[in-house]
Amino acid sequence: MTLQQRKILANRWKHPDGTILQSFDRHHYVKYKDCFVDGGLSGYIRISGDLENCCVYTDSPFEQIREGFHWGTYGKDGDQPLKYKPLKDLDSDHIEAILATQTHLPDYIMDVFRKEWYYREKLK
Repeated sequence: MTLQQRKILANRWKHPDGTILQSFDRHHYVKYKDCFVDGGLSGYIRISGDLENCCVYTDSPFEQIREGFHWGTYGKDGDQPLKYKPLKDLDSDHIEAILATQTHLPDYIMDVFRKEWYYREKLK
């Protein structure tokens, strides 16, 4: 996979004290002590401070993708506060609904959901 094909799936950085800072979308600015992370998965990633790169990419091992890639959800009925959940913690029905309805997503994101769906099918 070339660097141009490689896409970020989790904009995650670790502070020296072990705290993980993760930016989920383009305008999600996360500040902690003297550091910050911004940019989500947009390709414009900004960081400041002494942070260790813990980002997850499309060519990362799938176990890392399942842990690191998060999906925002407003709950089953859409009436809950926005919460980001790791891919591994999404209900299978939710993943099927995403695959059926979220056709606007980039192919590399849809591939993440397809891989998770196949991963779960193999476990059955």
